Amino acid sequence: QITAAYGARSLAALGDEADWLATQAGDRTVQLLGPEEVSAELGSAIYSGGLLEPRGAAIHPLRYVRGLARGLTTRGLPIYAATRVKRLIEENDRVLLETDAGIVRARSVVLATNAYTPQSGVPGELHRRFVTVASSLMTTMPLVGHAAHTVIPGGRPYADTKHLLHYGCRLPDGRLLFGGRGAITGSELSASVFGK
Repeated sequence: QITAAYGARSLAALGDEADWLATQAGDRTVQLLGPEEVSAELGSAIYSGGLLEPRGAAIHPLRYVRGLARGLTTRGLPIYAATRVKRLIEENDRVLLETDAGIVRARSVVLATNAYTPQSGVPGELHRRFVTVASSLMTTMPLVGHAAHTVIPGGRPYADTKHLLHYGCRLPDGRLLFGGRGAITGSELSASVFGK
């Protein structure tokens, strides 16, 4: 995976990160790249350099979740989909989850959620930590000809250092996946953006 530096200050910060990993964590695997190396990897000359994490990768989120679910069910652990938790109640050594069908008792709870989680029923002050972050994502048709050899020719997934970052990767079928922070229409609810 490449983190592409958008400007000299960002490249210096990535250099500091690489130095910290080497000196404090003993990890000398990441490599600081110059602008020519990043250009060769991404097919773009707009970046000042970057950080290569050769162990990094892109995953397919739905396949990942399905794999986790399969791992749980093969171990005999049940999954209750579409079961709304109305309220969490923290006790001394356990958490009670109130549902329409009854109470579930657990030693601990992981809130693995998304941006559309209602804030009511979340224990304590946790709702203050929810932040909605809009992201726009698109894919192309499979790249052919010149584009297939010049757009992300290194084949590694990347993200840049902008506050409203860009990210992308080549998919196994030759398509380009490209995304970025922010709602491209100024509205997260614009139906025209999500139409076919």
